[in-house]
Amino acid sequence: MNAEILSFINGITLNTGISLAVARLDGASILGEWESAEIPKGLLSVPKFDLESNKTYFTFTYKSVQYVARLNGTGELEKSYAFLISQLASASKSQEMDKQEFLHALVFNEVDGQNSKKFIKKFALSDKPCFAMLISVDTQRQDDVIEFLNSYGTQGDFVLETDDDKIVLVKTCNEAIDDYVSCTDYAEFLTRSLFEETGIKARIGVGGIVDGLEKINQSFSQSRTALDMMDVLKTGGDVHTYKEYFLIKMLGDMPKNKLSGYLNVLLDGDAKTILDDQELMQTAEAFLDNNLNISETSRKTFLHRNTLSYRLDKIEKATGLNLRKFSDAIGFRLITILSKLTR
Repeated sequence: MNAEILSFINGITLNTGISLAVARLDGASILGEWESAEIPKGLLSVPKFDLESNKTYFTFTYKSVQYVARLNGTGELEKSYAFLISQLASASKSQEMDKQEFLHALVFNEVDGQNSKKFIKKFALSDKPCFAMLISVDTQRQDDVIEFLNSYGTQGDFVLETDDDKIVLVKTCNEAIDDYVSCTDYAEFLTRSLFEETGIKARIGVGGIVDGLEKINQSFSQSRTALDMMDVLKTGGDVHTYKEYFLIKMLGDMPKNKLSGYLNVLLDGDAKTILDDQELMQTAEAFLDNNLNISETSRKTFLHRNTLSYRLDKIEKATGLNLRKFSDAIGFRLITILSKLTR
């Protein structure tokens, strides 16, 4: 692979005369000398200009591998070169992609719309409505999970691995998905079946349905947001969707001091003590996750109904919110969200 990328870079150097240094994102140098501190922390969607060193940094993708490049200078010319090189790398990749490379590029938004249409047609891929699920497992058994997912796959479905050891499942909305109430219902079926058949526990972020495969990156981005939110908010349950977190995303865009003000209004009297009571908070979260159903919550948490009712009464006494009522449950959910966002 190094020989191929070097050939690509040398071709640019011969045609433009510019001095270009290139490294992989893990810090390994491909061309030129690099210090580890020079490698950007995360991908650069636009060039970064370091005026002190008079260097321009940018990233590009060549044959599904991402690189960081360095140019001497920080002017408009260097900005143009950065854009040109990124486009040339993308075009070079697009001309030679096989089916698997194209699917990877499509999901991770590394191919433009014109090439997307061309390759969808070339590989005779389904362009029915579809959605993405991002799957995280608590073991190093990704190969077993991929084998399981492929065994349940139907025409038009495909599976990919990410750089951080997660797994993407793209599901086509055909007769198989129509047997389930929703995308979330299907994802919950997968988590149950995976655990029953392999003993592997999984968490799944579910993206929304898009019109066709060309827009699958939108659904994938939503599935990643859902999975990230599960980690940040320590949400119960193994399956969550982007739509569940839309309110949280809106609140997260607001200043923390304003959110704290809202929280103080909601937490009057002894209500703040509830947030510090881990046992009561876990009970409340379980009750909300089980649609305010006493019997189902009691069964899943192994709590006696009387114990559960006692804890709900205790929360109501402190907060004034009866979680058995839908409107009060919404208010309590808002309190828990605000408390997590203001920490």
